Amino acid sequence: MCRISRPVRSGIGAGYSAGSGGGFLLEASIEEKNFLGRGQYIRLAAGRGEDSRTYNVSFTEPYFLGYRLAAGFDIFQNENDYDDDNYSYEDKGFSLRVTAPITERVSTTFRYNLTQMDYHGQLSIVDALRSCSRGVAVDAFVNFADAELQFA
Repeated sequence: MCRISRPVRSGIGAGYSAGSGGGFLLEASIEEKNFLGRGQYIRLAAGRGEDSRTYNVSFTEPYFLGYRLAAGFDIFQNENDYDDDNYSYEDKGFSLRVTAPITERVSTTFRYNLTQMDYHGQLSIVDALRSCSRGVAVDAFVNFADAELQFA
């Protein structure tokens, strides 16, 4: 007897986190790992906390331009409103990424991030930047099977 099982390629998720900065956060997401039957990955997520809201969209094309390059993008928006401390900020932006294999088990990822931050409140801008270090950055990653090294 031969049994063939198909791996799960889509799903709906929910999660939560608790932290000192933004309190409790609940997130819901939906993802498809074989979008339109072409192996593409897409994920939509939204989160809500006591003082924050998050929105994320991710897309990955596993064989970009017919080559063994995975290319994708991420779009995000985070809104944080700290009434007790009399300030709020919003950051939004996107990432472009390309992952190329080096060997069967090793790959490298190049990522370009662009983030815009809008700050409103009585807290000094220096303190606000210390509490949420964001900006324009170019990152490179080298992936070894299940481990990941980051260079920034």
